Amino acid sequence: MFIKSLLICFSLCISFFSYGDEYPYFKHIIPKNKTKTFSLIHSVNQDSYGFIWITSPYGLIRYDGINYITFEYREDDPASLSTNVVFSVLEDSENRLWITSDKGLNLFNRATGDFTRFLHDPNNINSLSSNNIRAISEDKEGNLWIGTNNAGLNKFNYKTKNFTRYLHDKNNNNSPGGNIIWALHISENNKLWMGGGDSSLDCLDIKTNKWSHHIINSVKKDTSNFTIWWFAKSIEEKLWIGTNGGGLNWFDYNTEKFSYINLRKLPWKYGNDYKVIS
Repeated sequence: MFIKSLLICFSLCISFFSYGDEYPYFKHIIPKNKTKTFSLIHSVNQDSYGFIWITSPYGLIRYDGINYITFEYREDDPASLSTNVVFSVLEDSENRLWITSDKGLNLFNRATGDFTRFLHDPNNINSLSSNNIRAISEDKEGNLWIGTNNAGLNKFNYKTKNFTRYLHDKNNNNSPGGNIIWALHISENNKLWMGGGDSSLDCLDIKTNKWSHHIINSVKKDTSNFTIWWFAKSIEEKLWIGTNGGGLNWFDYNTEKFSYINLRKLPWKYGNDYKVIS
């Protein structure tokens, strides 16, 4: 059941990856059907049970190496996904599976196949600040950090079921740099790194509750406005940053400097190095 092949996520397909004599070779593993083509994939994650979870605008897909199951929104079933447009999956330290979407946060029950929905309530300040959420990460204390597309950052305490909101304040530098948050990463020293639509990398020291802001200055001059789409950590105390418009960059935690990676120098042709999804 465990899948030992390296999985790569592309915007047009989900594929197994291996090197041939000259170029990478990809094998499609999700078939088309009469109603869905799965032409857009948002993310791919493997959980501790070996399942591959794939998010898309068409629902949530679970793949076991042989078969796949699609979980979808059903209007008459409040225990189904809150929407088919899902973005990211997180398995937390208690093996709970969380799914972000454009209509709230979903918690998957492995035993029943049901979902619990956490939604924005305009009359409750302790609810999500917005249903349109993109990114999710967990800190060392077990808190979930959730980035929204339009309403800042949320911290979720599972025991109390309360959300705490962190919103951009242009008059307060000790606040998020923006309210559009598409990527989150928590480093080994329990600092939260955040990226979104303002071309900057923000950092929250969770212990001191202090914010710092880093302008990505390694990209070309004609790509000064871009969106951070994803983060990936390396073993060399660097943070890899994929963007829409600014290409691939990495950030050195120690020197606090950025470097731009020219993807056009790869052995195979890469036509546009400005857009890196994941």
